[in-house]
Amino acid sequence: MVWVLKEEKISKIIIQYGRGKKPNLANSSELEVETYSLKEDITDDFRCSDLVISHAGAGSCLEALEWKKRLIIVVNNQLMGNHQMELAKKLQANHNALCCTPNTLTEALKSASSFKFRVLDSPQTSNFVKFLDSVV
Repeated sequence: MVWVLKEEKISKIIIQYGRGKKPNLANSSELEVETYSLKEDITDDFRCSDLVISHAGAGSCLEALEWKKRLIIVVNNQLMGNHQMELAKKLQANHNALCCTPNTLTEALKSASSFKFRVLDSPQTSNFVKFLDSVV
């Protein structure tokens, strides 16, 4: 997969691996690798990124989209009743993100540069606020 990152002119990757096993990736002259398990605030990671590759949790996906980042969503296709796949496919159908599985991540990376990502519209909360005001 490293060759695809180089081919797509990605020079640095930041990996949050959570409670999983630390990935064994070494820095090279073409690719800088930073890894960490968890940290309190990943705002800087979003701010400096051009492309976010995320698991399919709704919170993670929406946070990347709020930052107006190109997003590849990697769905765990081993889950039963996979609601994550539903979310990822809907975001892809709306051109807000690309959707893949771990086995198709390489292909998703290759197509990310030509995919026409569309920024997620800001939520329209005014009608909800008006409704609450009328009820309260």
